[in-house]
Amino acid sequence: MNIEAEVEFYKGRSNRLLNDNRRHLISLYGQDGYELIKNLSKSKPVKPFAVYKRSVWEITEQQPLHLLENCERRGFKDYHVDHIVSIFKAYKLGWTVKQCADISNLQMLPFKENLKKGIK
Repeated sequence: MNIEAEVEFYKGRSNRLLNDNRRHLISLYGQDGYELIKNLSKSKPVKPFAVYKRSVWEITEQQPLHLLENCERRGFKDYHVDHIVSIFKAYKLGWTVKQCADISNLQMLPFKENLKKGIK
């Protein structure tokens, strides 16, 4: 067996089973290996939308945002970068990450307006 197989085995199972096999796992993989199995088997799988959203924001931040009107006012309680077609809607429409993050889909909005838009 290897650590990856152990992680898959313990995912979704009770912590008690993992704890009951603690000594055996430590003898096979050492304390660090046991801790790794314990931590990774508890982690939740990353959902596709979460990966998409993170990727959109990474590319969004690489855009020439200084070209957007009011960019100099960007701040937590001032103006926010807004995706005209929301990230969620773009995901549902099958847009690529680059299409969603493109400067043509970005605008600066007052923070209150942007937060209201997100609630809809």
